[in-house]
Amino acid sequence: MNPKLLGIQNKRTLKALTAALALTLIPSAFAANTATQTVTYAVSAINEISVSGNPAAMTVNAATPGSAPTTVTDSSTTWAVTTNESTKKITAAINTDMPTGLTLTANLTAPTGGDLYGCGDPHRLSARGGDRHYPA
Repeated sequence: MNPKLLGIQNKRTLKALTAALALTLIPSAFAANTATQTVTYAVSAINEISVSGNPAAMTVNAATPGSAPTTVTDSSTTWAVTTNESTKKITAAINTDMPTGLTLTANLTAPTGGDLYGCGDPHRLSARGGDRHYPA
């Protein structure tokens, strides 16, 4: 096709008109193409708990006459939990019951972004176990 027959004297004008024509035709070539897809997915239960390590040995070595032994504490151990389920519970137990007159308690603080029923209340541990419920 001869640009002079179309009344176009400048090659730059011809290129601009060709580009404009191409830009108007390309979108219309794809406009009628659509697709429908079904995506199936599953989210598995995630329940992970970690503890920072074992506390140092705790030795009860003092008491006031006529009173229970002096309390020994260790707050160096930390814990974390990740769950995508609700109403999960943490169960704790020791191998054998404490000797008469002694108790071992665990006091869990709520994890970041979570809540803990009875949070802040020491939980007495025994060989029978005990629960703390962790709602998501």
